Amino acid sequence: MRQRYALVLFAAAAACGDNNVPTNTVDTFVARRQLLAGERVDARCEILDPNGETAIDLTTGLPLAESTELVIDYRHPDSFGLDAEELVIAVRAGDAQVRCSAPSLDLIDDEPALITIKPGPAVRVLTQLESDVAVAGQQVGVGCLVFDGYGNQIETFTQAVAISPFGAGTTVGTDKVSATLMGEYEVSCVVEGAADVEPDFLLVLPTLPASLVGSLTPERTVYTVDEQVTLIATAFDEFGNRVDDVGLIYDSSPNVPSPSEARFQFAADGAYALSATVSTPTKDNVPLSVTLPVVVDSAGPAISCRRFDSPGVDAEAYMVQSNASAVNLPVAVTDSFTVSSVKINGVDAFFNPTNGLFTAAVPLAFGMNFYDVVATDQFGKENSTTCFVLSAPFFTPENGSMDNSLGLRLDPNAVGDASTAGVINSLNDILFVVLNSNEIKTLVNNGLVSANPINNGSCGVFACNPDVDYLANTISWNTVTTTVTLRPGGLTATVTLPNVRLRARACGTTCCIGGSTVTVVANPISAAIDFNLTLVNGVMRASVNGNPVVTVGAVSLDGSGFCGFLLDIIEGLVTGPVRTAVQNALKSFINSDVAPLLDQLVSSLDVNTLGSTFNVPKLDGSGTIQLGFGLAFSSLSISPTRALLGLGTRFTPGAIGQNRVSLGVAKRTSSAALDVMGTSGARPVGVAFYEGALNQVLHGLWRGGFFQATIALGGGTATIDARLPPVAKITTNNKAQLMLGGIAATITIPGVINNPIPILFGGRATANVSLVGDTLSFGGFNLDQLFVSFQTPLTQNQRTAMANFLGQVLNDVLSDAINTGLPAFPIPTFTLPASAAEYGLPAGAELGITTPLLSTPASPGTHIVLTGGFGVRQ
Repeated sequence: MRQRYALVLFAAAAACGDNNVPTNTVDTFVARRQLLAGERVDARCEILDPNGETAIDLTTGLPLAESTELVIDYRHPDSFGLDAEELVIAVRAGDAQVRCSAPSLDLIDDEPALITIKPGPAVRVLTQLESDVAVAGQQVGVGCLVFDGYGNQIETFTQAVAISPFGAGTTVGTDKVSATLMGEYEVSCVVEGAADVEPDFLLVLPTLPASLVGSLTPERTVYTVDEQVTLIATAFDEFGNRVDDVGLIYDSSPNVPSPSEARFQFAADGAYALSATVSTPTKDNVPLSVTLPVVVDSAGPAISCRRFDSPGVDAEAYMVQSNASAVNLPVAVTDSFTVSSVKINGVDAFFNPTNGLFTAAVPLAFGMNFYDVVATDQFGKENSTTCFVLSAPFFTPENGSMDNSLGLRLDPNAVGDASTAGVINSLNDILFVVLNSNEIKTLVNNGLVSANPINNGSCGVFACNPDVDYLANTISWNTVTTTVTLRPGGLTATVTLPNVRLRARACGTTCCIGGSTVTVVANPISAAIDFNLTLVNGVMRASVNGNPVVTVGAVSLDGSGFCGFLLDIIEGLVTGPVRTAVQNALKSFINSDVAPLLDQLVSSLDVNTLGSTFNVPKLDGSGTIQLGFGLAFSSLSISPTRALLGLGTRFTPGAIGQNRVSLGVAKRTSSAALDVMGTSGARPVGVAFYEGALNQVLHGLWRGGFFQATIALGGGTATIDARLPPVAKITTNNKAQLMLGGIAATITIPGVINNPIPILFGGRATANVSLVGDTLSFGGFNLDQLFVSFQTPLTQNQRTAMANFLGQVLNDVLSDAINTGLPAFPIPTFTLPASAAEYGLPAGAELGITTPLLSTPASPGTHIVLTGGFGVRQ
């Protein structure tokens, strides 16, 4: 049909002549009277004679509408717009009308087509918190405002709520959130298909104090006369948040001078107890206090370790941020007599009269550094100590997320391998099942039925312009094929409907004698749909980008006796209404079914191998320490060759066991991100686990008091208190080095060391790394080095027994910490949503890496890497 339409948006309708003579009329036809915003209106005009038949141009014998300019007026102007193909679409929700006119014939339809426009699919969401500030554990209401892509507000929707960081310490309901860890949280509404989300931010503050812990500075095993020490007491709420606005009262026993609040000075050798008590309100008005022992002994040379980055500060065990490979280590040595020599790690230290310190050049490496200091006075009286330095070039705040410490790489085969019936080993396998459902055929069929008549003519001896109608429920096609490919920013899915067949009724007329039905075949009809994958407020989201682009292949007709222009009409059925019906059906099905399912699938990405909290048995068996596991999505990068997602991890103790100052969690590199190499067609998934996340676990255990315990081993007893957190370092050949230093201990070994002696010790051990199921196992511990600092003279037999005993303690402590502190390898997985069951897919199944193989690649040498297949994890 070659009608000339002037689709004039928002144009005024032409006036109609006023006379009583029967005349031609112009009629308005729309495919549907109820549309969603964004759907095409599909309006057309026809000129009818006084008998209601198609008006014929007597000059040409063709329908008058073929040679007449027709104008379609769309009202209200704001209710309509144009899509990318310049076709009219519904835009604003409400009532609207479409009216045809033929200005040159002075005709206007006096009964315009009335249309109801409803909001389209959800696209944009605004999050509104009841309050922007809350105390730890307090619930805050969350409201959601939802709009379609054209600004229409949607009143009815299903919402969820997301919070970032999430995991331990956070609770999320459909309209409420709460967090127990202080800090700022990003809260966002989650509505299926709506990836344009504006979040709100919640600041969480601590509650009243519930515990008090203390530490000493400088912290030393033995102090000397006239030395000053400060008691640092820190209050924490019931969730482990530090509470700063607290009043404290300090005391000592026996009483010693206090030059200033919390600072004490010792005038004589002996044992002392320093204490602090909270004087302001506490939770449930429970009294809170802390008491720490101090030993003062001035016999022999007194050795004081000093910070190499601040030589005026005493510190036997300290953390420092440095990327130096060697430093000048200072120590202070005082004695009532002349100091004859000082050695640091066996190297003579030189005295600097300017500052009164001894220094020696020593190496500095990542992790724990141990420096033995031996001082001898003029009478041969010798004392020794060890300085412990935890060094790293980078640190992550201990309560913060370590960005990209967990990485997930998906190669093209994990996204779009060839569909295999009954096997899910790619995202394409899911789309293949969904897009072969009968719902698309139903939608296409309904769209074509609504578009009838395809040609509004007539039948009979005196008719030349035939009726043409699609015969309902006759459209079909062979098995749909699908492909999914990666593209920058998301995915492209291609849907191919092969051998599309339908039947149409076309009555015979005088001008065109022929059969009553014809079979139309289009092979194929294909559509390409782009999906965007983005990180929205800490959640991975999928959304449709634009409309499906539909192309129609070769068209053939199975019929005989039809004249040329009728064949043109039938062929136009495929390239016009059928193409539009397929496009609208795919758009509707993708927006209502496919996109929400894909959105739910990708937004479900989580680490279910670890719970949000888990309990680690204490070293002495007296209970457990709770560790909270939190996640925050930190990066997403997609190229045609891979999708790389970075997740930030956070491990925090449920309660605070000690309050020593910390720079945070040690890292060897500024960024933890790793684009896993070694994936292939058969093993298209890679998971990278940064060693810094292991250090988060160890640091969390340290902060929670795991390394403060009394341990009985082989008949001996050690009461330990680690001043520094352990450090893990991944090495090649599936090995890891574990380091622990600055452990203040009191030990007894019956029959060898009967009187308890105070010591400071640490060391390094190497372990094999393996994967057993989902469990990351560290075994085959081998003690590489042991360092012990003590002030009491011992026999060689006592030294040997002590070294053997401490070596066992160190191995057992490190083994328990690393193996029980991380109960499983954190493996990211997707979960098929409940809606997948409608298509026969296993709802609730977890999709992720299968048959994983562990390695610790030499480059960059800081990660444990898994490679494997993609599919349903058992």
